[in-house]
Amino acid sequence: MTWQVEASLLSDNIRHRLATLMGGMINDAATEDDRNLMTALVQLIRKGFLSGSAISSIYHNEEVNDYDIYFDDYDTLVYIKNTFMTKKNYQALVKSWTAYEDDTEIPLIEGISITGRAITLENKFQLITMGNLSTCRPTFDFIHCTPYYDFSTEKLHISERQLFCIKNKLLSKNPTAMKSPAKSRVEKFKKRGWKLFSDLTKTAELV
Repeated sequence: MTWQVEASLLSDNIRHRLATLMGGMINDAATEDDRNLMTALVQLIRKGFLSGSAISSIYHNEEVNDYDIYFDDYDTLVYIKNTFMTKKNYQALVKSWTAYEDDTEIPLIEGISITGRAITLENKFQLITMGNLSTCRPTFDFIHCTPYYDFSTEKLHISERQLFCIKNKLLSKNPTAMKSPAKSRVEKFKKRGWKLFSDLTKTAELV
């Protein structure tokens, strides 16, 4: 099997996984208002990109810690912050939150956590509001975290080198990252069977 075929199969797997999760957001809503909110959130998510270690977890059929969803559209980021986040949401992690419309606070769904960095849903979707995909991706610590899935085109953007690291569970430092990976991150991955891989000459021809 060529790496392109393997990447295509992974892309299909990701698409099915995400479609199921997004469908559940709407179908499992308890009230009509909740359903409308979930529908709005799904529409926002479809403008985003999945990136980070979730893609490698899906490849290995392992539990996903969270699905980091980034946006490159500045207007979408502003809309999310202005509609779904208020000043008091930045003060602490909360399980119920409010949005505002016409200066009126509206109680929304429980089970949604908000920090100054992201909105996290119960299905582990994490909408990143601190930075966009273009600025965040170069800072990711490991190469296997850098592929991304485009919700709008349903396409996985991954190179042979990235897939090589994912497939073989190799911890290879992202050359564009300014900082070295944190020891706690390295240990976390090693406990899951990953191993350090610093000899980039073996994959230097991979793009």
